[in-house]
Amino acid sequence: MKKTIALMISVFLLAGCSAPVSSEKAERSDMSGYQYLTDPQPAFYDMTVSDIKEQMDQGKSFAVYFGFAECPWCNEAVPVLNEAAKEAGMTVGYVDTRKDTSWKSNTDIDGYDLFKEIAKDYLKEDENGEPHLYAPTVIFFKDGKIVKYHEALIEGYTPSEGRMSEEQQKELLEIYRDGFSLMK
Repeated sequence: MKKTIALMISVFLLAGCSAPVSSEKAERSDMSGYQYLTDPQPAFYDMTVSDIKEQMDQGKSFAVYFGFAECPWCNEAVPVLNEAAKEAGMTVGYVDTRKDTSWKSNTDIDGYDLFKEIAKDYLKEDENGEPHLYAPTVIFFKDGKIVKYHEALIEGYTPSEGRMSEEQQKELLEIYRDGFSLMK
């Protein structure tokens, strides 16, 4: 019995199930603004771009979500991402792109220049030809390297059509499941 428990704990730790930032710095994210998230203990922990770089430099495997509660696409993404994370036994770093009330764009986040360097191969250009972080974005890292970068939700969905259908949610869930599987 003790060996079984020890093995289960080892598998849990090897799967990257700890918080995405060191325990003395990790704080559970306040996800109360996300209207469709009903889980009282969601899998999200606060993270900064500096934390991301630190985790990359240490060769860690982790997932990070960029978004904000007032974003209709983000409201659809968060409960699906939470479900995928919990299924995988993982946590997700959360960079709230509107944490500071002076931030009017995702490019206003602290450390955006560093983020551009980290994600330069994945960022789309805005109307001015500048690399731009769009929300929601989820990035999956394995051993400090990006293995999956997913921006937006699914092809063809727009919030003006209402909530995502069950079929659309399943499609997005599979995208997130794939990201977590790539981290193992």
